[in-house]
Amino acid sequence: MCGILGGTGEFSNQLVEFDLQLLYRRGPDNQKLLRVNKDLTMAATRLAMTDPHPRSNQPMCDVSTGNTIVFNGEIYNFKLLRNDLKQRGFKFTTDSDTEVLLKGLSFYGEEMIEKLEGMFAFAYFDKKSNSLLIARDYLGKKPLYYSVKDSNIIFCSQANLIKKYVKGINIDYLSIQNYFNFGFLIDPNSMYEQIAAVRPGEYLKFEISDGSLLKQNNFIPYSIQHPEPSNIRDQIQKSLYERIDGHQNNLALSLSGGIDSTILAIECSRLGIPVKTYSMSYPDSDKERYNIDSNNASVIAKKLKLDFNVVAMPDSQEIPLILSDFIKLMGEPSNNPTGLAMTHLYSQISERGHRLVITGDGSDEIFGGYPRYRLAHRIRKFPQFYRLDSYELTKRLTLKSNYLVKYLLPFESWNSNNLWKYFHQTMSEGDLKFLNNKFQFTNTKFFGDELHDYFDHSFNRVAATLFKDLRTWLPMESNRKLDRISMWNSIEARSPFQAETIIGSGLKLMNKSNFHNLDKYYLYESYPELQDLPISKVKSGFISPVGHWLRSNSELQYEALAGINSFLPLNKEFLKELHNAPKELNFRYTKMLWSIIVLYNWFLNE
Repeated sequence: MCGILGGTGEFSNQLVEFDLQLLYRRGPDNQKLLRVNKDLTMAATRLAMTDPHPRSNQPMCDVSTGNTIVFNGEIYNFKLLRNDLKQRGFKFTTDSDTEVLLKGLSFYGEEMIEKLEGMFAFAYFDKKSNSLLIARDYLGKKPLYYSVKDSNIIFCSQANLIKKYVKGINIDYLSIQNYFNFGFLIDPNSMYEQIAAVRPGEYLKFEISDGSLLKQNNFIPYSIQHPEPSNIRDQIQKSLYERIDGHQNNLALSLSGGIDSTILAIECSRLGIPVKTYSMSYPDSDKERYNIDSNNASVIAKKLKLDFNVVAMPDSQEIPLILSDFIKLMGEPSNNPTGLAMTHLYSQISERGHRLVITGDGSDEIFGGYPRYRLAHRIRKFPQFYRLDSYELTKRLTLKSNYLVKYLLPFESWNSNNLWKYFHQTMSEGDLKFLNNKFQFTNTKFFGDELHDYFDHSFNRVAATLFKDLRTWLPMESNRKLDRISMWNSIEARSPFQAETIIGSGLKLMNKSNFHNLDKYYLYESYPELQDLPISKVKSGFISPVGHWLRSNSELQYEALAGINSFLPLNKEFLKELHNAPKELNFRYTKMLWSIIVLYNWFLNE
């Protein structure tokens, strides 16, 4: 696992070794900068996992071709790919996935990307064509940002480091609007107009000499396009083994008490892996329900004879400090308060010497685990009106109320974005207009529509919602948060359920039932022993006691509401409506208030 950085032309000459210290947490084991040629500099920091020897440090250059790569991530099928390349006459001097990727790109070109199974962001210099190829994995598990200005290219794992080199940086107010709308940013937008994120499942190819874009394309991994018939349980076992191979003696598992992490715990117990399980508790919370997950996790670990460790969330008075760390590590606003709990959890796991954590992330978006899929399924028999746009109607009527949208949504067509937006929004578009009348109703592009072409029964509301979750919410909210938090603590987080083979086969099963078998039906079917364990079956995305935190830190909200207008003009009357939301137990307004607090503190750190 690594942090990567590089630039051409003017940016190439500006890059210095010192800048790698800003990526140190992503790669504490080695830091190196390489002047590839007069026009290109590439650099990397390394968290050494696969082949943890100096021979696999980066940037890595192929002496026979002069091609060079910097790579952040893990390629789980690299041994199969290496055998393929060996049969074609390639020789290897390391046991790393980096060298396999380097030689594979030299031989296959961009076609190599579809063959990869894993998480990755990389930049690859092809000497013969004098081109730079940058790419990011299909589920956006690893970050990559870039900027092109005056024929110069710069790329990096962190947008804020690019900001250091690009002159005339402006805040991207469309990203602020998307943040208020959904609580996270929508790629390719970053918080800066001049800096873009490589989208999940995208690659771009540039000419080094003038920065011109030669090719820009999206890809779907081969294993998703062509899923092999296989038992889901066998695939989970295989995926878990691929992600822990060589690290079994110091493995941590994030055990939430839900079905996904419990399945991984079952497999670790069955394989006799001495894993240490970790769960969060909230002793300072005003509601015991926040401790149900950790209580269940404790019982599960005991029944499976696994080492269990509970990490207690600090008292509410420490929330401002944890929030400050969370905003620094994210580098952008993110309004999901579970990020604060994860920040503390991973800091404690790191202090106990772990470098690898296994998580259950990604299962819900494949096997229909969220309550919103049940809601989408319930309205399947409503007649569809393909020209109906409930948000457009709300805009025309200048309504702040969200009720009209709620009642019209069941009648919109399956491929409308509005149902997905309704499920995910923190603020409705009506709220946004009242917050700042310059916010516009935008047709933000969400990802996932390409998957409809691969499944016969996917033209319904459940599939449309699930696909957008898999390709938009999972990469841009969940995976982004997990990567930033884990790498801030120099930990590699791996998620077996996000294996390409499981995605392809899981969606094929869901398609077979016309996306009717929800609530992880196929996982329960594959793991009957789950019936004997106290699984937390209710899935909620906003589970941290944020209301209690705010009631205990009134100065946090006072400062944000009083100071936000110095950075961004917002409707003061609307801000007053949010002021008492935590005390009045107004959940919807509390979420809005929290969003403003996070954004205000991001501006302070920006």
